[in-house]
Amino acid sequence: LFRSADGIEKSIEELKKWVEKAPDAFDWTDAIKFMCELEGDSEHWNEKQEILRRSIQQIVKCDVMQSNPLSPISVPQADCLFIAYLETACLDIQTLCTALKNVSSLLKTGSYLVMMSIFGCTFYM
Repeated sequence: LFRSADGIEKSIEELKKWVEKAPDAFDWTDAIKFMCELEGDSEHWNEKQEILRRSIQQIVKCDVMQSNPLSPISVPQADCLFIAYLETACLDIQTLCTALKNVSSLLKTGSYLVMMSIFGCTFYM
């Protein structure tokens, strides 16, 4: 089971719509099918999608500049944390280091931080 966090309200709203199966939610079918193909099981994509939906316990706002990025809530430290585009919230290397320190507080010692980044881009939409 996991929590999802984002710093942008629109992203949070969109994720909630997907979890709740709202008719106007973004359709992630192609992405889910692709991931299942990579795993070697393209046949059961819909079942995996439903497992993912049921696994989300909570969707919360995240501010990586706070010592507890999920404040005001407190959660147990995680075994693994996936972060996408952390650098987009940071103006310089010092700010990025602070953000990394803050999000690492959400992890158990010896756990994993998986990051997806877009360094070198001139804009982000």
